[in-house]
Amino acid sequence: MLKKLAFLAFMIALQPWSASAQVFDCTEQRHATTFDWTFQSRLQILDPSHSFGGDSYDRGFNRIFTPEITKEYDFDMFTFQPDFDDSFDWYECGQGSRSITGSYIKSKIAVFTHIQKDIIFSPTTSATVNAVLQQDGRADRAFFEFKFNYNLNQNHQLYFAHTLSEEKKDLDVTTGYKFQKDRFGDLEISMTVQDHFNNLVNVAGNSTAKRIRDIYEHEIKSFPVFLFMRYRSDTDLKWHLDISSGYQPVKKLERISNNDPDYSIFENEEIIFFNGSFSYNIEPFLFGSYFYYDRSHLKKTGNSGTPFDGFYYTEQKFTKKGFFAYAFFSRFTPHLIISLEDYLDHQDGTDFTISSVSEKLEHTEDRVVLNVGSKVHFFDSKFKVKFQYLSFLRNQNIESSRILTQALDLEGFIYPAQKRATVTLQMTPTDKFFFELGFGLDIDKDNKQNPQIPDRVFDKGYYKIMFNF
Repeated sequence: MLKKLAFLAFMIALQPWSASAQVFDCTEQRHATTFDWTFQSRLQILDPSHSFGGDSYDRGFNRIFTPEITKEYDFDMFTFQPDFDDSFDWYECGQGSRSITGSYIKSKIAVFTHIQKDIIFSPTTSATVNAVLQQDGRADRAFFEFKFNYNLNQNHQLYFAHTLSEEKKDLDVTTGYKFQKDRFGDLEISMTVQDHFNNLVNVAGNSTAKRIRDIYEHEIKSFPVFLFMRYRSDTDLKWHLDISSGYQPVKKLERISNNDPDYSIFENEEIIFFNGSFSYNIEPFLFGSYFYYDRSHLKKTGNSGTPFDGFYYTEQKFTKKGFFAYAFFSRFTPHLIISLEDYLDHQDGTDFTISSVSEKLEHTEDRVVLNVGSKVHFFDSKFKVKFQYLSFLRNQNIESSRILTQALDLEGFIYPAQKRATVTLQMTPTDKFFFELGFGLDIDKDNKQNPQIPDRVFDKGYYKIMFNF
């Protein structure tokens, strides 16, 4: 009898997922995307002034390593990131706000809040507002972008966008085109003119304050553009392809000082990234894979011996490739994510006086990242508990790791294996509101490498909030 009841309960749990309260859900098919990474990369390129170290930082546009990064920082970000299927719903249907917050050191939390809203003026005109608050180990920004859309017809759209920032020299203007057709999907291309007020502000500005930002300026010596492309397949199909890419051709500038006419640094920077994800929906399963790549190349040359003589250049490459699987049953939704990552930070040259790393560098790092777990509906589909096991295995070049640790004062950077379990409560009381609160349990006992730190049970906490309006 007990065996029959257990078998019956198991079969009920395995019934295909039925719709419950969803904050953002506007498509018939369930899909997934890694577009979060593209969104973040675009922010880092368009708003370098508010990335860590400002626009002159030399360890890559995505700031993989900064003095704010701890040994578990990337592991923490992996723990906090939204599920790929939830990210698809947000970028496809989201009209509201999404906040992701989590602890990464004792006294600080990482905050990422994104508000997006479409405003319809007429059948042919509309506006899109994007506002971002980001405060973490890689950026401290409040970013705003206003976009005006004009529909030529049901398939073709033109748009104009402009950013807003406290930095006059960091304003960008974008023109773009979108093509949309049933069964084909969406194709978007755009060109952004970066920092279009920079040289004008240098000439017309009347500030006499002796602040660092007014003393040290830069003159742009090229036409600074950022080119962007994105293709999304039709969301009504069982399969979904999301490809995006960005390219900043060599941006040339000269850094000068208003207090020293001999101060001169020439800078050339080139950036490229590519992001692609593929998912296939076979109810109640969703399978997919992804690939992400970015590369930045920066060269600084001393022009007059002040502040340095000679040159140095840096190059960073970051690659992610992985597989994910979700299953949507009536009582539980298991998932599996496996990611293989590798990172390169290379530096060479003749003079490293002004570099964040004062010597040649060839840092390589391979990572294997695992996330396996399940959401469980105990009583009501509006209330779920998610259990996860996560691991973050790193294979680093030890010598270059020590160089980075000393140069950037990275806390406990050399630590090869990181593991934790998480317990998360998810609540969706209405189709307008979602709340998630979670905490980690320490498995790797990494604090035992420092006898002055007491053993612990809990390992970071986090929450997510989404509103639909």
